[in-house]
Amino acid sequence: MFMPAYTYDDILLVPNKSLNSRNDPKLETKLSRNIFIDIPITSANMDTITGYDLAKTLSSLGGVGFLHRNMEIEENCDLVKKCLDSWENHWTPFIPTVGVSGKEKERAENLIYLGVNGICIDIANAYSDKVVEMINFIRSRNQYVDIIVGNVASASAAIFLANQKVDAIKVGIGPGSVCTTRRMTGFGVPQLTAVRMVKTGLVESKYSDIPIIADGGIKSSGDIVKALWAGASSIMTGKLFAGCKEANDPNSYRGMASNSARQVLLNDGDVSTVAEEGIAIEVEDSGSAKDVINELCNGIRSGLSYAGCKYISELNLSKDVMAVVQTQNGIIESGTRK
Repeated sequence: MFMPAYTYDDILLVPNKSLNSRNDPKLETKLSRNIFIDIPITSANMDTITGYDLAKTLSSLGGVGFLHRNMEIEENCDLVKKCLDSWENHWTPFIPTVGVSGKEKERAENLIYLGVNGICIDIANAYSDKVVEMINFIRSRNQYVDIIVGNVASASAAIFLANQKVDAIKVGIGPGSVCTTRRMTGFGVPQLTAVRMVKTGLVESKYSDIPIIADGGIKSSGDIVKALWAGASSIMTGKLFAGCKEANDPNSYRGMASNSARQVLLNDGDVSTVAEEGIAIEVEDSGSAKDVINELCNGIRSGLSYAGCKYISELNLSKDVMAVVQTQNGIIESGTRK
């Protein structure tokens, strides 16, 4: 069975009757069922991206940093304690991450004990019984912590997780710039279609209250606006923070399924027998994450104004905002040129 599927570059949104001012739109949104944030931007749980500094910057501006887990449990707990001890009351929270293999239940139990608001279960394909086992384990330790799970790229996978009463779902298999999953395995869904398909499936299955985090493939604020239109409540990006001075490693950027990243904890055992689904690259100086975030937020507000939407929830799956599919020449025309 074949169906058309689209990336962010493949479509453009048709301008609607605009708001009176580009300052009118409000960027507040839901990260998960019970966690509200001021801007729809989160940073990826990648070891070269989100550590203490970037998480602190994002929270101070109303976004969320997803802390990476590519470290020993004791070090992970020390990082979370540092965050908990230094966060201001009015800041949005940070989110630690766990996997499903090896000592990850021990990691989850220790993080929950520290009193975090939410926790992210993150594996390459969350359409998995191992994920259900981890969800049940976390719920047995704390019924109130919000559980965010990813990644998936289909409605059936999202509904599978929704049936487990997760609090948010992370969408994206293979769209990241340092991810090679699609090339190595042949599996994935172009990201705009994946987000739209997941959110539509959840709505039709009476799970409209579960927020979607569009993870990967974001190159600009315009892509963020398209993701929000497709059904996401927020987005996750590593690429846009790569090279920022607040990044965990300002000089490099690597996929978490790259061999260099997997060598740290060896959760996959002998990596020579597992396909490498990511690459590692050097990056140039990208300046301040605060400047990046402010520019993205300005672009999102402008996008909402073009849509005639004051709130992100109005743009989600909006029937009033139409989309057109671009030809290759249209994509060229949409870029800057001489």
